[in-house]
Amino acid sequence: MRKYLLVFLSVLGLMFGSLNSLYAQDFSGGFSVDVMSQYLWRGKDMTDSAVVQPDLSLSYKDFTVDFWADYDAGGKSDIDEVDFTLSYSHTFKVGPGEIAPSIGYIYYDVDGGDTQEIYAGLSYGQQLVPDVGLNIGVTVYRDVDTVHSTYVEGTLGIDVSALKPLTISPYVTASYYSYDDVNAFDPTKHTNGWNNVELGTDVSFTISGPLSGHAKIAYSFGNSDMGLDDEFYGGVGVSLGF
Repeated sequence: MRKYLLVFLSVLGLMFGSLNSLYAQDFSGGFSVDVMSQYLWRGKDMTDSAVVQPDLSLSYKDFTVDFWADYDAGGKSDIDEVDFTLSYSHTFKVGPGEIAPSIGYIYYDVDGGDTQEIYAGLSYGQQLVPDVGLNIGVTVYRDVDTVHSTYVEGTLGIDVSALKPLTISPYVTASYYSYDDVNAFDPTKHTNGWNNVELGTDVSFTISGPLSGHAKIAYSFGNSDMGLDDEFYGGVGVSLGF
């Protein structure tokens, strides 16, 4: 997987370096590195040890290409997953708020097997009062390769920026999983049902210019009938926009 990481970073670097000089107003990007207590994916603990998760994205207008990796720092000490995402999203002004429909494709390069998903989502954001914003969203993912499943996740959150330079964002997510054949997390468990409910808080702040920091703490209530446990996790990270 490391070779994919190096190739992708090189390609993105060349793309951004050559095109940004011509169409600087239409391009943007970002790079972040998170250190998490564990890797939790859709309520499932993918690792029992600390992980490092770099992410690189490049956007042209409403189109984004993203490259994300998971490095198991405490277990195998190796990159065990690399995800490649292509997406499109556009924001529309609607009344006092904004809606943003999105579609995308995700390729998962995972130790033990690869798979692919397509997804569609819709989010709504509105400023409730000064320094307080509301965010609501729902996204449907469909695995079209190995797992053959449908995953639906809804999110409700608020952003509070009254304590500048901090922005505090408590949230709750709820998800539903439906497998066509076998539960990918645990073959002995149910193939469909509510998956997990997660309560968490994100905190972000500007360090200097395009450099920012963030932290996260969350508790996931997993449905044991779907092969999940309750999990408490968190982490910190830095981001650089360009």
